[in-house]
This record gives sequence, C-alpha cells and structure tokens, in this order.
Amino acid sequence: MSLGHPGSRSAESERIDHSRPRKRAGEHVDAAAMVGDNARGMSDAKYTEWLEAMDRVETALKPIVAEAQKITSLEAWQNRPHPLDAAGVRDLAEKTVLDMVGRYPALPEEGRLALREAVRAFPQFAWCADLPDAPLDPDQLRRWLLWFSIRDLGRDTRDALLELDAICAAASQAGLDPAPALREVAGLSSDVNPHGLGSMKEILMRRAS
Repeated sequence: MSLGHPGSRSAESERIDHSRPRKRAGEHVDAAAMVGDNARGMSDAKYTEWLEAMDRVETALKPIVAEAQKITSLEAWQNRPHPLDAAGVRDLAEKTVLDMVGRYPALPEEGRLALREAVRAFPQFAWCADLPDAPLDPDQLRRWLLWFSIRDLGRDTRDALLELDAICAAASQAGLDPAPALREVAGLSSDVNPHGLGSMKEILMRRAS
C-alpha cells in the first residue's frame, strides 16, 4: 500500500471505529453555509473549493469504510485496496491535502483554526487522505508534520502519537533531524487539549526537545 507518510494508517481499524461523521448519514455539507466567518484569513473561493473537495471524498469513502468494517479475516484486511483507490478519489484527495499544506503556514491563527475545524468535519477524509508520495527530504518531512498538525490529533491522541512516532522514526532513518520542523509546526498548531493527553502544540514541542 502506497502511503504519503508513514504513520497515517496506524491502528487502521481503530481509526475506522472512531471516525463518526458529525453530519447525518447521507447528508452533504453546505459549503456556502460554512464560508464567510469560517473562512478567516483565506478567500471564500479557496475555502469553498476545499470544502467541496473534502465532501466529495467523504461521500465516496463512506460505503468503502462501511464494507471494511465487515471484514473479519486478517488476510482480507491486508489485501484490500486502499480506500482512496477503491473509491476512485486518490488524485482529488492528494491534490487537496497538498494545497492545504502549502497554504497553511501563511494563514493567520484564525485561518488555521478554521481549516482544522473544516477537516474535523470530514473524519473519513482526515483518516484516509494523504500527501502524494515523494522522497523523504526536509521539505517532505515538513509537509508530513503540517498535515499531522492540520488534523489536530483526530479522534484519539493515542493513534496520533503512534503516527508521530512513525514520522520521527522515518526521519531518523533518512538521516534527518526532525526537531527544527517539529518546533516550526508546533508554532502553527492548536494549543487546545482535546483528549486530556496534551495539545498538538505541546506534543510537538515535547518531541522536539
């Protein structure tokens, strides 16, 4: 299975179980209703583009995830196609993640908050979507950590810590010191502690020390 970063599929079955959309089943996000005050620090057009892309990916993934929950065989689980490929939305998901990651550092604090809240509204997108494959260099490591920050610990901080472990291990294996990128991304991250195990900012700073 091709992954954009090493930890995004950690505890995959647990992520499926914990990913409960805030929308009602079958309901689509009204992108226009989420624009305006929510699009702080970014253009309405760009924010709407991201919302519509995430909604398309989320809608396509729902039946795939529902089928995955029925799998009882480890072999069948390991051999199933990646959900993005099964749903036919890999290109859209990767393009959207890459665009968000590229723009995230330049957003003001309220804009970063708006983006994190938007991604949180699409849990299957946040679970499955990833960056395009690329060699691991300082720029790609920074992109991995930015996408990690945008998802803001997801449904369970323990899963997020496993992902961060994998990211840092891959960086070390590639001969990269992750500390500078960890500190930079920590400065862009949320200081809210959603699950009682630390905020994204605190977790990244601890890992950098």
